[in-house]
Amino acid sequence: MALLFLVAGYRLSPLVLRAAGHSGRIETVEWAVYLSLLLFFPLVAIAIGVGLPRISAAVERWIKVVLLSLATATLCYLLARSDWKAVVVSAALAALTATFAACQSPWRRAAQNGGPLLVRAGAIVITGTAAWMGSGALVSWTDSVSWIAGSVARIVVLAASTALVVRALPRCDAPAEASEIKIRWRRAADVVAVVLLLALSFRTNPVVELYHWSAYTGPMELLRQGGWLLWDVPSQYGFLSILIPDILPGSSWQSFYVFQAVLNAVVALLLYFALRRLSGSTASWIVAVALTACTIFFRPRSATLFLPGQMTPSGGPPRFVLCFVMLAFVFNHYLRIRGEAESDASSRRFAIIGNGIWLLSILWAAEAAIYVSAIWIPAYLLHIARGAVRDKRQGKSSTEATQWIAFRLLTPFAALAVIVGAVEAVYRIALGHGPDYTGYIEYALLYSGGFNSLPVDTTGSFWFLVIFFVMTSVAVIVYLSRDVLHPRVMVVAAAWGGVWAISSYFVSRSHPANLLSITPFVIFAAAVTLNVMTLEGWEPWHDFVRTVLVPAFAFPIFLTLGHPGFVRDIRKPQLSYESFEEQLPLMEASLNQLLLQVGAKPTDPVVRIGDGRLVLPAWRDSSTGGTRVMSAYSWLPKHYELIGSLPPARRQIYIDRNARDLRLSGWLVHSKKMTIPGFEQQLAQIQRTHRETKRFENDDWIVSWYELRRR
Repeated sequence: MALLFLVAGYRLSPLVLRAAGHSGRIETVEWAVYLSLLLFFPLVAIAIGVGLPRISAAVERWIKVVLLSLATATLCYLLARSDWKAVVVSAALAALTATFAACQSPWRRAAQNGGPLLVRAGAIVITGTAAWMGSGALVSWTDSVSWIAGSVARIVVLAASTALVVRALPRCDAPAEASEIKIRWRRAADVVAVVLLLALSFRTNPVVELYHWSAYTGPMELLRQGGWLLWDVPSQYGFLSILIPDILPGSSWQSFYVFQAVLNAVVALLLYFALRRLSGSTASWIVAVALTACTIFFRPRSATLFLPGQMTPSGGPPRFVLCFVMLAFVFNHYLRIRGEAESDASSRRFAIIGNGIWLLSILWAAEAAIYVSAIWIPAYLLHIARGAVRDKRQGKSSTEATQWIAFRLLTPFAALAVIVGAVEAVYRIALGHGPDYTGYIEYALLYSGGFNSLPVDTTGSFWFLVIFFVMTSVAVIVYLSRDVLHPRVMVVAAAWGGVWAISSYFVSRSHPANLLSITPFVIFAAAVTLNVMTLEGWEPWHDFVRTVLVPAFAFPIFLTLGHPGFVRDIRKPQLSYESFEEQLPLMEASLNQLLLQVGAKPTDPVVRIGDGRLVLPAWRDSSTGGTRVMSAYSWLPKHYELIGSLPPARRQIYIDRNARDLRLSGWLVHSKKMTIPGFEQQLAQIQRTHRETKRFENDDWIVSWYELRRR
């Protein structure tokens, strides 16, 4: 049914949008299909999977036959349009992994409970074929078959990764009781894994990337100049995500390095232990370490480009950490109360801590608030419903039960109002006015509105994301149909909400790199869901889940370990904490020379505008022995693209506020050879608050001194 929603949505949404008076542009269609998976897909799925069995088994059977027939026809249509080599190789791999699964599953019992054996085996192979093709699309720079077959080493890595994942996934039979020696070995292995993941989290080389890091360090430096977030300091990536690293010691680059490293460690350990719980085998330890390391710390971007994850913090834990924390918290609560009645103290603790994480996400960033809300709201509503049923069983009156529900529903919003009031009070006391709340949401609105967007490639890595959405959807519907108030529903619903919400990061800009950025979380959600399934006992449908997760877990490992850049990257010598800024690129020699000739210094306020990256690289400062020195001061928002991408009216607001609050003159640098769209208009906006008093140039660059206009 998810397949039909996706394929039919792409066909029908343009017609519906145009009939409603909208443009029907590709970005609008993509968001329409995406939102339909939240608004309509769950309703239809619940109606068929939960409602129909209680009304008419015959009607349910016929509707499922029709859906399956349509889905099969759609799948055949998609396969017919696919590369035949990918179909054949994926089918062969699916057959192999299904054979492995048969060796670990009670297939006779499956035949009795899950349908005829041959039909079931065929369905699993078809499912596996689709999963292998979707996972193979992670190779975005060429077709996956050519990439795999291009090297014997890659074939070996893929075969080893697949075999290990098959072995690591939980078996259907109950695990044997571990001996004391095995328990000690597992603990020792966990210690080794923790040390390794911490070492990767705190790597110093290569980690720095000027453009992506400066989206964090730029606002931090403006704060250190006396600026304020939600007023004169624009921030693309949030509120607390900028304030917290800003208070850490060292330069802005050193502070942000420590901040990101700590968040990397938190996310890596949460993902590792979620995967490690799947089984106690040695294979599960290897897969947990490899899958965690390969998805968080490395980004294969092309056949030759291989980047460490730390270079693009906006696609890593600094953006998504609270999604991991919230889902881990919900899962841990399930483990605490599983199999026993939930106490009032446990219920209160769950509500207080969970709402605390939710409030933290709102302060963290607008996007974090959206992602975490999608995880927390379904879990919290189910928790409230469980509490209401518990109160009824304990004999509480309807009035008391209603008051309890209202209290739980209103408490988080009351706490949010208190926090907003506190922020408002701080700004009014310190600045004499309240914050500009538009600054909190404007970048989320900018990108969701289509700025810098890329259309979804419906034949590409998009299908890798579909694997996890369908897998978590199945778990939610199955467990909802059994007992809607069972605590397992709370966990799988939270995982489903997280997968759906974080997918918006890919929908807004459908670049393969964005998919690699959210891969750690969707794998984490799948691992949490699979842990719940294992704890609740084996069922025939679990074999389908195992089949799709084999390639979904194996391929990210293969993508990193099979890339020629991995060995080069991992062998790079590490730098000291004091010297890791030496990775920052030097500015162009002709620009550096011109700045020095006109008397500019690294301590002067400098703004770079008018060319692609809009970031001033490091100076080569002869007074400090030739070390790299970054300009820490600015007389406009830093880096400039933070306001350059905003609508002109909002850009002018930030320019005016910086002129009024910082009251600085400074150097303006721009290239003669590269310009940005609307450069003359943006220069005119700057000239409303500053005027050019000195101008110097060479063949490549123009350097001007802009004096603050006195008012």
